[in-house]
Amino acid sequence: MKKPYQLSATEAAKKIQANQLSSEELLRSCIERIEEKESSTQAWVATNFRAAIDRARYLDRSSNQGLLHGLPLARKTYLIPMTFQHVTAPPFTRTIAPTVMPCTFH
Repeated sequence: MKKPYQLSATEAAKKIQANQLSSEELLRSCIERIEEKESSTQAWVATNFRAAIDRARYLDRSSNQGLLHGLPLARKTYLIPMTFQHVTAPPFTRTIAPTVMPCTFH
């Protein structure tokens, strides 16, 4: 059986919609995986797991708001090193302050 962090977004969304998996369970699984691998990957500049867990709990208590309701979202901000303009993930940029938050779309 797959661990929650191993589910595809489609699989996780279906399980959340069917009340077979909570947003908090999925998020906690993702956090455990991040913490397990962070020392070797050093992929995260900053996280706010406490706020993410609070939001996941809120989403678990609320009515479903769409296909991506309750799925964790990792956000990264990319900057062009010389001009510091925000851009969409070109391969030559460096990563600044990613965060993890469950997402919901209205």
